Formats: sequence, structure tokens, C-alpha cells
Amino acid sequence: MSQQLSTKEESKITLKDLKTESKKSSETTSFSTSRQESKSKTQSQSVEKDPIESWGKPLGLPSPIQPPTSQGDGKSTPKKQGPSSNVQIKNKLNQEKSKDMKNRASESPSKKKSPSPVYMELTYVPHHGNSYYSAVEFFKRVRARYYVFSGTEPSKDIYNALLDAKKTWEDKDLEVTIIPTYDTDVLGYWVTENEEALERYKIDLSPSASRCTINLQDHETSCAAYRLEF
Repeated sequence: MSQQLSTKEESKITLKDLKTESKKSSETTSFSTSRQESKSKTQSQSVEKDPIESWGKPLGLPSPIQPPTSQGDGKSTPKKQGPSSNVQIKNKLNQEKSKDMKNRASESPSKKKSPSPVYMELTYVPHHGNSYYSAVEFFKRVRARYYVFSGTEPSKDIYNALLDAKKTWEDKDLEVTIIPTYDTDVLGYWVTENEEALERYKIDLSPSASRCTINLQDHETSCAAYRLEF
């Protein structure tokens, strides 16, 4: 009898154990299924809340063309130039400009085109023969048959400027006549010092206008003047 009781008790225990294990397994399966369902719900919600889908289909516009670059195969985007690079470019341009200006200034006068001279019958030397206002360049550009030196004290430098300019004239056979308004010692000494050069370059000296006399039409009045006929 005791053995039968023990077997019955053991069978009861095993049945209880089986029932508890079955309950646990059912709980775990229900918990896993609930977790899977919650995951699927969250995934579906995340898919539904995607903002890109609400934008609709793309318009199909062409992609922008990238500007060409000096380096590489043209696929890389150009680098942005900072303020320092802009300053360097400006400095380089200024240096090139200064070099060009220096090269132009260093050019010899022979390379530069000189203006064509003006030929006249008669001209007055500016400012009464003052060398500060008239120089060799004046006699090179203004080439006259008669030069009037009006003044009581003409400078010796202005006479030398006329002689130096006459040496540079292309036509050496052109005659030049100096007409002074007054006799001065400076002109007398200069003529005696350069007598041979004046003869070679055909520069003649006329008497001063103060020593010349012209009679008017009534033949009764006269005045000091120099008469020229063209």
C-alpha cells in the first residue's frame, strides 16, 4: 500500500510540474508574439511617417553643370578663394603694371616716335628769348625761315639751342635768318665764337630792327622797323 501511495504522489508532482512548465512556455510565447507585434507596429508607423514620401515624385530636372577646374579631371568642385588669395592676386597685378611702366620709362628716346615738325616762314621766339621757356626742342619742332628775337637781353643759351637744333634737321640746305630787335653784346660775341658753324649750317644774321628805317606812304614820316617780303 505504501508503494502505491508513493507512486500516486510522484505522479501528482509530475503532473503539476508539467502544468507549470506548460504555463511558462505559453507565457513566453505570448510575450514574444506581443513584442514582435509591437515591433511591426513601430516599423509600420515609422514607414508611414517618412516625410520624403509626402513630397511626391521628383520633377526630373537636369543636374547643374559644375564649372571646369584647372587641376584634375574636372569632377572636383573649385576651391573657394579666401581674402588672402585675392590680395595676392592684386599684388601680382600691381607688380606687373609697375614693371610695364618701368620698361616704358627706360625706353630710349630714339625708339619713341617724335612728332612731325612744323615749317613756317616767320616765328617769334617765346618770352623775349628766355632760355627757361625756349629750348632745343622748340627749334626742332618749329622750323622757320626767319626767327625774331624780340628783347633787349636775350640769353646766350637760346642762341646755342637754335644752332644745336639746326644740326639735327634732315634738310641741311634750309636757310635760317636771325632777326634781332636790338643790338646786344651777347649776340655779337656769340656770332664771332660760332662764325664757322653758322656758315656751315646756313644761319644768317640780319641787322637789328632798331637800326632799320622804313618810310611810310607819304614819304615824309619814317620809323624803325624791319621789312620782310614773302
